[in-house]
Amino acid sequence: MAKEPNNSAKGKRDNQKMKPFFVMQYLLKNTDENKRVTAEMIKDKLASDCGISANVRSICEDIKEINKAFYLLEHEDE
Repeated sequence: MAKEPNNSAKGKRDNQKMKPFFVMQYLLKNTDENKRVTAEMIKDKLASDCGISANVRSICEDIKEINKAFYLLEHEDE
């Protein structure tokens, strides 16, 4: 059975798979131990610069996964 095109607002959109990488890049460039950002700030930046719509919850999930990846990289020799 062939899939019908998805014309709804939800579903696959341009750059959606790149969203975690854009989130990580934003965090690396715009945060440090003295400067914080909110998920809402990241959401707005993704929308304005990348054309990616996201909700705060999905950004928090991306950050959680980014933290896991960094932890694994830091502790790979243990």
